[in-house]
Amino acid sequence: KVYTIQVATDSNFSKVLFSKETPDTKFLLSESVPNGQLFWRVRAQNGDHFSEWSAGRKMTLLTGRATRRAGH
Repeated sequence: KVYTIQVATDSNFSKVLFSKETPDTKFLLSESVPNGQLFWRVRAQNGDHFSEWSAGRKMTLLTGRATRRAGH
């Protein structure tokens, strides 16, 4: 399996900042992204089969660190 994670500036993902593939179920944000409210989502790929995108989740980036409150 491969997972694709996207980070965007809007909840509709019309302004995607980056899209990364990883075989891991954990992801450490190392890309340079602007501070403020961002959104992320993920989908799985198994061979030629793709899952639907997950629901977009909100996170807030403050001085270079991403934080996400429980339930948001």
